Amino acid sequence: RRALVLLRDSHIEYLKKGIRNLSQGHCVLDASRPWLCYWILHSMSLLGEPLDIEMSTDVIELLSLCQSPTGGYGGGPGQIPHLASTYAAVSALLTIGTEAAFASIDRSAMHSFLVRMKLSDSDSFLAGGFKMSQVGEVDIRGVFAALAVAEMLDIKSTAVTFGVSKFLERCQTYEGGIGGEPGAEAHGGYTFCGVAAHVLLGGGSNLNLTKLTRWAVLRQGSPEGGFMGRTNKLVDGCYSFWQGGIFPLLAKLLPSLDASDLLAFAPPPTFPLAVPPQDQVYQDSSEPSPSQGAPDFKEYHNARIFGRMFLAREGFGPDISDSDDEWVEDNGKEEDGDKELEEVGKEDPGAKEDDGKKSEKYGSIPLFNSAALQAWLLLCCQVLNGGMRDKPGMSRDFYHTCYCLSGLSVAQHSSGDGKPDVLGPKRNLLERTNCLLNILDGKLEKAHAFYAGFKMEIEE
Repeated sequence: RRALVLLRDSHIEYLKKGIRNLSQGHCVLDASRPWLCYWILHSMSLLGEPLDIEMSTDVIELLSLCQSPTGGYGGGPGQIPHLASTYAAVSALLTIGTEAAFASIDRSAMHSFLVRMKLSDSDSFLAGGFKMSQVGEVDIRGVFAALAVAEMLDIKSTAVTFGVSKFLERCQTYEGGIGGEPGAEAHGGYTFCGVAAHVLLGGGSNLNLTKLTRWAVLRQGSPEGGFMGRTNKLVDGCYSFWQGGIFPLLAKLLPSLDASDLLAFAPPPTFPLAVPPQDQVYQDSSEPSPSQGAPDFKEYHNARIFGRMFLAREGFGPDISDSDDEWVEDNGKEEDGDKELEEVGKEDPGAKEDDGKKSEKYGSIPLFNSAALQAWLLLCCQVLNGGMRDKPGMSRDFYHTCYCLSGLSVAQHSSGDGKPDVLGPKRNLLERTNCLLNILDGKLEKAHAFYAGFKMEIEE
């Protein structure tokens, strides 16, 4: 069996080769050059690989050729500015993190570009949304990209944010997730964009966070441990970030949960692990009978990772860790001091009250199974000669490498106590990503410190 080891050196070699030389097949990504820069640079930064001066200078020069005189970045030199490539370019430049990178961005023109992409109140159905380009589509990606760029460059204004929350609310679906536009199906990438936009707006929208959380937690596949993008779809490595990155944001938005709150997130069991007592049977598809009270989770539950995580933590359900199975290195020996498989059901010393009873609050418990997600990424999404992929049988690419590594970083840094929780050897640990923007922690603060010395008049 393959060991739970991050193939760091192989990934770095793959990424360094890609930043300089791309295969002929990449010509289809001619309009995605800022994205290629971002995917590769962010992946390298997560792996802790320093960016050399020559590489950084070359990327800055390329992205400067993609910058429009009227604001924003196109997908390549001379191409029209687009919100997606603008987000990628700005993220890449903040990842480089030098004064030359920060100074290369025309913030004044950028603010004008963001405002131009905003739809006016007269467009009632899509009011508050953003066009991806001057003649482009309107969807939730534009909202996130515009707000994220405004945040990174410290140019957020009322002209950018006014009315956006209403568009955001209209994109939430009956399932609880968020679609690309009002009336569209809930989707992992769009839900991340919506939740991040909600945070960037200061929590000013009226999203139903309980329904959203319930939808999100059920997207983690029980057998695989990875995330799927939509209901009843296959898991995909990239959703390790697009779905996994939602939970650290939700953890800051949701109040601490008590035992009764868990019923809001746990659906009725579809495949009971044992036959439930007759008086515990659900009467319909969504609510337990009022006369019967809460279902007996000790006897059965819905077998989803979320429910199992909580129940195992509190001793009601089976521990999903392979306690009888040792994960070993390639040389067959466990690394000294490394805990190869974290025990999901282990007792939390901080969860005990003075009288010895378990606390009823769950605020510090992750809303997803981080160990299962890490195992999926390490065992199923890595390619031996470098790079990461959607799933076994698929080819590696820079997009999946970026978001698989980003999701792995999220999973490793998801514990409520702020300490990394690493599956496998300690050297698997990645740098921590800022889940709101998906750039390394500290990059945003460094950019804001630089721009604080260059005050800019912004028309509200």
